[in-house]
Amino acid sequence: MLKRFPVNPPATSWVIVSGLSEPEWLVELEAEAVLPSV
Repeated sequence: MLKRFPVNPPATSWVIVSGLSEPEWLVELEAEAVLPSV
């Protein structure tokens, strides 16, 4: 991340939870992206 954003890196959070929304899931991700205007 610091190579791509050396001055203002994006915010990051790590949270430990006891379970996911669906029991059969191994990983649950939620992400948002900002794309440059064309």
